[in-house]
Amino acid sequence: MIWDNLVFSFFFLALLYAIGTFISKKTKGVIIALIFVSFVYIAGYLTGWIPTTTPANLGIAPISSGFMTLIVVVHLGTTISVRQLLSEWRTVVVCLVSLVVMVGVMFTLGSGIFGFQTAAAAAGPISGGLISTMLTSNAVNEAGLAHLGALVWMVGILQQLVGVPVTSILMRIHVKSMINKGEHLTKSKIAQIEEDPNYKSKFKIIPDVPEQYNSPYLILAKIAFIAFLAKFLDQITNGALPSAAVALVLGVLFYELGFLDKNALSKANMLTFVMFILLAAIPGNFASLTVETILPVLGATLGLLAIGIVGIVLGALVMGKILKMPTILAACCGLSALYGFPSTMFITQEVIKATGLPEDQAQNLTDKTMPHMLIAGFTTVTVASVLITGLIVGYAF
Repeated sequence: MIWDNLVFSFFFLALLYAIGTFISKKTKGVIIALIFVSFVYIAGYLTGWIPTTTPANLGIAPISSGFMTLIVVVHLGTTISVRQLLSEWRTVVVCLVSLVVMVGVMFTLGSGIFGFQTAAAAAGPISGGLISTMLTSNAVNEAGLAHLGALVWMVGILQQLVGVPVTSILMRIHVKSMINKGEHLTKSKIAQIEEDPNYKSKFKIIPDVPEQYNSPYLILAKIAFIAFLAKFLDQITNGALPSAAVALVLGVLFYELGFLDKNALSKANMLTFVMFILLAAIPGNFASLTVETILPVLGATLGLLAIGIVGIVLGALVMGKILKMPTILAACCGLSALYGFPSTMFITQEVIKATGLPEDQAQNLTDKTMPHMLIAGFTTVTVASVLITGLIVGYAF
């Protein structure tokens, strides 16, 4: 079969993302490449046109989840300063409150429509991430509620397909509002400070490597070393310090200390390929979907996802207003629980690219938006979701 040819699988995936990028630009970010590619693969899986082993047969998923994600997260840390990281406390509060409100809405409105335990089974995955889905699945099975297991996994899988387009639409509204206000013409306050020729980080203690010796391989080695430190801290603390969150903090810290280069992967001319590796691993998440598993719980899944989204957006809008954070951006941050990193990054990048603005103006929008989305994704999926899901399963099951 042609699908057994790894080169063809790679070509097909790259072509789909190329077409998706074209569609994203034509629709001005309403339909981003990630959603287009996901739907093509889902349609292919369900009809048998695409084998469920594709693109898994490329072996990209283990590379992506094993270390490539940490490499990218460390890189992102080199695009954010300590000042920016500390300024994102509003984002953290918005995300936490939005999830709490979501649980409240699920336990009231969701319970009234679908029943208490069914609503509780959906609330865990909606709070974010694979771990929350697994915790909830284990809890319902141990409680003798195996019939809810399919619902839990359906919510865990389909929430990405629902959350990404909803966030893309809201992000497009937010970006358009920024453009109307002329924010694309000015740098962020932090960027203005840090791009001053006389600016020097007060944390910098490591001198720059001379450019003639600072090869792309050395830059990559330094990134990989920090990623290793993040993974090591995760392992010795038994997950108390999640590697992804630690990688971001260490990336910021070691950039400020002078060990890492600014915008490191871009400087090493590796960012595009590394990002493709992350994107390539996403379609495989839907390979387990079948018509037999989808149809019995599809109605409840979509209904509960809709209720969960309403709860998240409601909490984020109110808290954003209170903290004087752009309300639509606050909603996008709250919705990051449905997909997490790297989708938080891809959504922001694609919507801003689709505006067609010159590179410098697009970068101004990115600087004012990306840190919020990155911190949001780690707050919801990496940290808050595990805590909230633990409370939900302990109470409901």
